[in-house]
Amino acid sequence: MLRMKSRWWIIPELARGPLIRTRYSQSWRHGFAWPGLSILMAAACFGLSGCARSFVTFYPMGIYGAPSTNEFPMIRAMGINVIVGPAHRSYLDAAQRAGLKVLASPDTSAGPRFDGEAAREAVGRGDRHPALWAWYLADEPDLNRVAPESIVQAHRFFKRLPARHPTALVLSQGAAALHYANIADITMIDRYPIAWLPLANLGQHVRMTRLALGDRPVRAVRRACLRSFAGGREAPGLGK
Repeated sequence: MLRMKSRWWIIPELARGPLIRTRYSQSWRHGFAWPGLSILMAAACFGLSGCARSFVTFYPMGIYGAPSTNEFPMIRAMGINVIVGPAHRSYLDAAQRAGLKVLASPDTSAGPRFDGEAAREAVGRGDRHPALWAWYLADEPDLNRVAPESIVQAHRFFKRLPARHPTALVLSQGAAALHYANIADITMIDRYPIAWLPLANLGQHVRMTRLALGDRPVRAVRRACLRSFAGGREAPGLGK
């Protein structure tokens, strides 16, 4: 039986109904495992959404950790429709053939080392590609001490090019949304409750982010890690 160490994201889309996303990180020597429980949880949340919300034309369900294009057909078969990766033509082409959209890195990140020329080249080669979903401005800038002003500058740079697709960023703390609110087109809040915090921690930070963003959509990320943060030890009962 094939196995792997996994991390899962389950993301309610609070503005348009629940959005489910799973995240895994592979250790290729352990192989790959079918995420049955997460998919069932995703289906349950999707069903609840369907009862309460109107039809959504595109329902993002994304995953990190897809470096090999050979895995794309299997990822799509799992129900995933968005992956995170580079804005390289070969990667985007492979995603399109598999029926996937890409949250794309512009080969740079918002902050003091933001490379405008790299971003310009990435947008020039990828922005009109049908597989592109959004441009990934920054990952957890509040945790990495990237000032909101740097996010603003990068976002404006993309709009001036102009980039046709939306920008996106992920925060690590709901309270930080007060400083980063309404900068990027897509804002996500990334929490690590498993296996060291109550799951309610996610809801607390989602609510803080919602208060900061007002009516704009929030994509709330619950990341479940199989290893604790204490010395990298494996969490009890969540092994292989």
